[in-house]
Amino acid sequence: MRAALLCIALVGLLMYAGSLDGTFIWDDDALVAGNTLIKSWSNVGKIFSSDQGAGFGPGVPYGFYRPFTALTFMLDYRLWGLNPWGYHLSAVLLHILAAAGAYLLARRLAGSQAALFTGLLFLSHPVHTETVSWIACRGDLLAAVGVFFGMYLYTKAVDGERPSWKLLSAAYACAAAALFSKECALVVPLYIIGYHFAFRKRLTWGCLAPFIALSAGYLCLRIFLLKGMMPPHSFADGVAFARIPGFLRALGIYLRLLVVPVHLHTEYGNLLYPWGDPSVLSGAALLCALLWCAFRSRARHPVVTFGILWFVAALVPVTSIYPRNAFYMAERWLYVPSFGLILGVSYFLSRSFHAVALRAAVCVVVALFSALVSMQVTRWSDPLAFYRWNMRFEPRSARMHNNVGVIYARGKRYQQALAAFQESVTLDPLDKSHIRNLAIGYRLAGDEQQSRCLADAYGFDLSGIPRDSYEKNTVSESH
Repeated sequence: MRAALLCIALVGLLMYAGSLDGTFIWDDDALVAGNTLIKSWSNVGKIFSSDQGAGFGPGVPYGFYRPFTALTFMLDYRLWGLNPWGYHLSAVLLHILAAAGAYLLARRLAGSQAALFTGLLFLSHPVHTETVSWIACRGDLLAAVGVFFGMYLYTKAVDGERPSWKLLSAAYACAAAALFSKECALVVPLYIIGYHFAFRKRLTWGCLAPFIALSAGYLCLRIFLLKGMMPPHSFADGVAFARIPGFLRALGIYLRLLVVPVHLHTEYGNLLYPWGDPSVLSGAALLCALLWCAFRSRARHPVVTFGILWFVAALVPVTSIYPRNAFYMAERWLYVPSFGLILGVSYFLSRSFHAVALRAAVCVVVALFSALVSMQVTRWSDPLAFYRWNMRFEPRSARMHNNVGVIYARGKRYQQALAAFQESVTLDPLDKSHIRNLAIGYRLAGDEQQSRCLADAYGFDLSGIPRDSYEKNTVSESH
């Protein structure tokens, strides 16, 4: 076991060493660099009673309650200040810890060989690059660590005639930490039920009830503190049924990314899809096929059943039914769900092929994944390259054009910034933040008359912005 954990740690450090050269990007400005709450220990109480974006100003309501994530940012700030290197190091270490938790849980369920493959494939899979390289995704990392170790402790606790309440207490603590890191941990009770169903183990209500109470308590606390259950920046508000086809379409893309992890990017848009769309229908067929395989495998291969049920249950929070999200899919949302399918595949391969040949194949796959991860890490380390890469896949993304304009403005390339802002407003003429940036862009480019016309039309006050220079945060990125 120690050798396997050491192997996971070394591979993780080598694979993501390049991410340490990264900077703050996109939401990192709001959640870290511009977050006043993380810069003083006296704000701990506010962190546990505020919206995730409260430290960036009252005008940035994220609509998420993730105090434990903010606490880790506070600790990073005490250690590194605003040096991005330290925040990226914390992310890499948390990813390694999550992979170690995935290994330990897989070892409990599928044996040592399948567990090592699970840990290494989870660690090295390129689809996780977004979660590790983007500092704002800290909640996904923390939630995964809490969920994996919590499930590991739970399976140990109930593996006997009488449950170990000491281990169960530790499992409940892990689940609570995961919940206060990100709401994706709300479905931990479904993992518990899936475990007992797949392995035909008797489920004790007394062991399950605290997990349900934690999820219910978190929801009540969130409603009380944030004055509601839904984030304010979602798309297609109030049309939950219309958002389900997007999830089914996303399911097909998720499966493709897990099998062939190329063309990875962050911007997938916020479009609604009709029920008759071929990609939606294929996604529905794939979901039915997965569930059929889960029930079909239960008798002979309960690990496969558990893995599929885990994958489906873990995607429930990102169906955009609750909580509503700003997009219909995101690669970071695969971080916890991917464990289920990786576990099932590792188990199946470990039983189907000779150990030596299988180890060689896994080494080749990990090496290939490492190369893909390195390419993605390079893109994440350069904000301009990152946004341009995303624009290759979503050329009509107003946010991407706006953010490219921000980078040009910060580099005093005002004409290029102006062109980018103009394109962002053309693509999304209703976003006032983009229009404000365009007004500032005209001013920085020397067109004072056009800048004043836009500012007067929309009520923007640009009096504090110098005409011949650029001040940090004069223009803002789209989150």
